[in-house]
Amino acid sequence: MDYLEMLAKLGVGNAHPGGYGATLEQLKHWPIAPGSRVLEVGCGTGRTACHLARNGCVVTALDFREDMLAKAVKRAAEEGVSVHFVQGDARRLPFAAHGFDVVFLESVTLFAGVYEPVKEYYRVLKSGGALYDREMMALNLPSPELLYEAKDLYGFDMLPTQQEWLRIFEQAGFREVLCWNPGKLSQKVGEDESLYPDFGQTPDQDTLINPELWQTALRYHQMIEKYGDDLGYGLFVSKK
Repeated sequence: MDYLEMLAKLGVGNAHPGGYGATLEQLKHWPIAPGSRVLEVGCGTGRTACHLARNGCVVTALDFREDMLAKAVKRAAEEGVSVHFVQGDARRLPFAAHGFDVVFLESVTLFAGVYEPVKEYYRVLKSGGALYDREMMALNLPSPELLYEAKDLYGFDMLPTQQEWLRIFEQAGFREVLCWNPGKLSQKVGEDESLYPDFGQTPDQDTLINPELWQTALRYHQMIEKYGDDLGYGLFVSKK
């Protein structure tokens, strides 16, 4: 079982670096005006998409996985919010150019191969639109061992440093690119669920008896324990 399948089966809504608390902190510092047309790429089980809709944004939420989207649709119905959910690939967004005021992501671009999706974010943003992309990064030049284990667990083809991330966005055409509030991946692991419990989480019925799922979860925790101080994350903010 791979990492994303594990998240889907657990119905996790805060798996991105920093957790849901980081999402709320971000939106307090970088508020999105009500009425803004927001595209969330890689919406997962829809927790952030529903929050944005509840606060007045016109939200389109895309994910590659049908199982994630099914849980996102259920969450939106239970919360009584309107979100337009779409199945699709971040590397080939099924939207016309210049259609969104904001593109919003939480730990998605690395899973989608980096270069192609970043170009797609730029394409679908309106002129003057904003990109908010929270991503994992290497705090130093990553060792071959770290790259191998990240590939094995997450499927990453690369693990950019902060400066490499900034160049990737700039090369795609984005301007005013910055990394806001960077931190270590090892920080706050495990705290977020107690501080911000997800009452809309819907795990699959077999999660407690699924040995593959818990083996993958164990590999994830071992990865954080081993490399947590070598891995970081930050919110990359930029404009078109």
